[in-house]
Formats: sequence, C-alpha cells, structure tokens
Amino acid sequence: MVPGVVLLDLIVSELSRGPPRVIGSVKFHRTVKPGEGFVLHWKSAGPQVKFRCERDAVLLIEGSLAFGAAE
Repeated sequence: MVPGVVLLDLIVSELSRGPPRVIGSVKFHRTVKPGEGFVLHWKSAGPQVKFRCERDAVLLIEGSLAFGAAE
C-alpha cells in the first residue's frame, strides 16, 4: 500500500502550484498499491483546489487544498 503522504505529495506535485498553504480535507476511500495508476481530476477557484483521484471510475481519494500566501 502506498502511504497517504506519498499520494498527497504526488497530487501536489502534479498540480504544479508549489506547496499548499492549507490542506482542507482529504479522504482516502480505497488503497493504492505500488505501480497502480489513477486519474487526477481537479477544479480550481482562486487559491482553492478541489480534487478527486479515480481508477476505472472508482473514487480513490478526494479533498481540497489551498495555495498562495497566508491571509
């Protein structure tokens, strides 16, 4: 099983926005094994990014991150 912190690091890296200021919420619905792929979907509204990771239309991970300077 791939640790959640590693998966979160992959997601942040793929979004290419630098380190998040806030990790709003993250829910891990299914485990991800080494070598397994998934599709990352995201929607951005200003500094807030909501994301979902799926494999074969099965939800694996979902959450929200905030980027940018602290307010």
